Amino acid sequence: YLSKLLRVLTRAQLLVGKPGAKGGYRLKASAARIRLVDAIVAFDPQVTQPICVLRGTRLCGRSSPCPVHDRWKLVRGSLNRFLETTTAADLARHGWRGWSAR
Repeated sequence: YLSKLLRVLTRAQLLVGKPGAKGGYRLKASAARIRLVDAIVAFDPQVTQPICVLRGTRLCGRSSPCPVHDRWKLVRGSLNRFLETTTAADLARHGWRGWSAR
């Protein structure tokens, strides 16, 4: 399973793989330049798209809003800002235990 994940990240130009017994993977750019959104979008390109949480389509908008449209728009905006401003360096610096919301 891990090899499949690494291949996806390599195709997304986030990792560089070196085959062989002494091979492995490394980041293609510095950890400070790799945003969390880049890694997430490699697996789910629609994660940052304005898709309606209830209808599962992009048809939710001002002209025909779903019951949670305005609140979901705020949540989606916060999620997108978090993904776009958090880098691999941030995750490494804080570690999983020390991470707190900004």
